[in-house]
Amino acid sequence: ICEKNMAIVSDEKYVKATYHSEKKSYTRAEEAFAQNGVWLDVRAAHEVPKLELPNSMNIPLPLLVENLYKLNKNEHFFIYCQTGKRSLQALKILQKQGFRNIKSVTDGAVALNKCLGNKKAGGAAVFSRYIYASHSRFL
Repeated sequence: ICEKNMAIVSDEKYVKATYHSEKKSYTRAEEAFAQNGVWLDVRAAHEVPKLELPNSMNIPLPLLVENLYKLNKNEHFFIYCQTGKRSLQALKILQKQGFRNIKSVTDGAVALNKCLGNKKAGGAAVFSRYIYASHSRFL
């Protein structure tokens, strides 16, 4: 448990330092919900919480490059992972491939889950099956 907590703290320090230098490329969960776009989850399929977000897809970070053809460069993307580190890596990959309308969600899946819970009656969050790069307009 301590090693895992240390890794999370380390990730948070990395993310904060990196996002500080790239302010225009990120957004917080509650800000992202106020905008339209595609939610791109770069976590592995087994990671929780599993979120039900409109217009979403899951492509784990290690598979992103080989699945770029499934993404429309003209769409606005909100990229998220668990802590923000992988979403930042995905953002950099997409930027190198010419994507311009992309933002990394700095506070990750846990914050998105809280936002979903706040939008549901009684504060209950919604969980669903994962969509693994199968959104029909991307195929």
